[in-house]
Amino acid sequence: MKTKRLINVDFLKGFALIVMIEVHIFNEMVLPHIKASSLFLNFINGLVAPTFIFSSGFAFFLSSKNKLNNLFFFSDEFIKQLKRIFFLIVAGYSLHLPYFSLQKIIFELDEKKLISLFNFDVLQCIGLGLLVLLILRTSLKNTSIYIKTITTLFLVFIIFTPIIWQIDFRSYFHISLATIFNNKYKSLFPIFPWFAFLFAGNIMGYLYDKYKDQNIDKLIKYSFILGTILIFYIAHSLVL
Repeated sequence: MKTKRLINVDFLKGFALIVMIEVHIFNEMVLPHIKASSLFLNFINGLVAPTFIFSSGFAFFLSSKNKLNNLFFFSDEFIKQLKRIFFLIVAGYSLHLPYFSLQKIIFELDEKKLISLFNFDVLQCIGLGLLVLLILRTSLKNTSIYIKTITTLFLVFIIFTPIIWQIDFRSYFHISLATIFNNKYKSLFPIFPWFAFLFAGNIMGYLYDKYKDQNIDKLIKYSFILGTILIFYIAHSLVL
């Protein structure tokens, strides 16, 4: 059966992809003092990763809703989703490989390269976040309970991020896990706070599906509330 695509979501991802290309060119080619003075461009560039993470959560809700009857632990659909998720995570880490030699990676990594290898980037963040959503959606078939759980997690990841960022997880875990939680080891997209964007996208996917045909005013209102929370959260994080 042919799946109807959401053109607006495809457009959002396409626009983010174009800006992402500009971001990498901008970061690599422009002199530091010029980058520092380009406040508007830096703001636009800063929207790329949140857009990808948010839209991934949004798309996950809509796609999983249509496959819910076939979504059970270790079912064909579950395994197919799992393979895509692990591909994202492996692809993310592969971009950080310091050498193309497995022998060198095993025996010649110093502390700096080891930390660089396990830096948690946007692909790993999206992949691990989708894994959490997949497990929750497979476990919680009742959509109301599922969304309440996601909303709770959304608030948890916002409220507890300042606390989590003060903890050195290297004291408790190997560096491969310590980089996941915060930016102590220069991870660009640790799960605190970036999972909040994924969960926000998932909530927005639910609201879109619920109100798109019957109550556009409620959809706009909830979009405004969710967006306001994220904007004030980002502003607060920048001040800190």
